[in-house]
Amino acid sequence: MNAYEQKQANRRERMEALAERMQAASDAAYQQSRRMAEVIPFGQPILVGHHSEKRDRNYRARIWRTQDRCLELQRKAEYFRRKASGVGEGGISSDDPDGAEKLREQLVPLEAMQARMKAVNAAHKRFLKDAGSLDKAALSDADKALIRSYKPAYSWEPHPIAPYKMTNNNANIRRIKERIALLGQQAERAEQDDKEHDCGAYRVIEAFSENRVQVVFDGKPADSIRAALKSNGFRWSPTAGAWQRHYHQSIAQGLIEPDGYLRKQLGA
Repeated sequence: MNAYEQKQANRRERMEALAERMQAASDAAYQQSRRMAEVIPFGQPILVGHHSEKRDRNYRARIWRTQDRCLELQRKAEYFRRKASGVGEGGISSDDPDGAEKLREQLVPLEAMQARMKAVNAAHKRFLKDAGSLDKAALSDADKALIRSYKPAYSWEPHPIAPYKMTNNNANIRRIKERIALLGQQAERAEQDDKEHDCGAYRVIEAFSENRVQVVFDGKPADSIRAALKSNGFRWSPTAGAWQRHYHQSIAQGLIEPDGYLRKQLGA
C-alpha cells in the first residue's frame, strides 16, 4: 500500500467510524423516544381544558422531536456509509503515485481485445472469399465458430464484431493513453519548486509537489467569490488554509494573468 492508498484507507475508516457514531446516536434517540412514549397510557388523549393540557402537549412535542432527531441521525449514518463505500471507487486518481502503472495494466486487456476484434473481422472477410482460409487463422475455436455461424442482420454490421464496439474500445484506449501522458507531465511538474504569485486581492500558489493550485485570501472572501471558486472546482482546505483544486495550467493562468478569465470572475 503506497502513501495515497494508505490515505484512502484512513479516510474510509474515518467515514465508517462517523457512520457508527451516527447510528449509535440514532439508536439512543429511538430508545429515548420509546421510554418517553411509554409514560403515556395507551390511547390516552390530551385532556383539553385540564390543568395538565399544556404540560402534556409540550411532553408529546418532545417525543416527536426526539423521533425526528433519530431519523436525522439515521440519514447521516447512511450518508457516511455511502461515503465510506465510495472511497477508492472513483477510478484511478492523479494523486496516486502508482497511477500511471495501474493505467498501463488497464490498457493491456483493452489493446488485446482490440487486436482480437480486428483479427476476427479480418478473418471473416477472408472467410467470405475462401472458406478454407479460416482453418489456418490464428484464432480460438470459439472465434472460428462465431465466424462460421455469423449471419449479418444489418448492412452496417457486415462482420461479427459490430463497428461501434471497436470504436468504443478504441476510445477507451485513447483516453487511458492520454491520462498516462498527463500523469507523466504531472510527475515532471512535481520536480519543480512551488511558485507563489501575488495577485493583489489574493495569492496564488502553484503547489506542484501537491498537484494543486491554491488561492489564499487575507480574510474570508465574499459569497460571490466563494461561489465562483466552487463553480471552478475549488474547495476550502482547512489543512492548507487555502481554496484549492487539482492543478491545471489553464486554471492557474486564469487566476494569475491580468486578463485571466478566473481573475475577472473573482473581481481582482
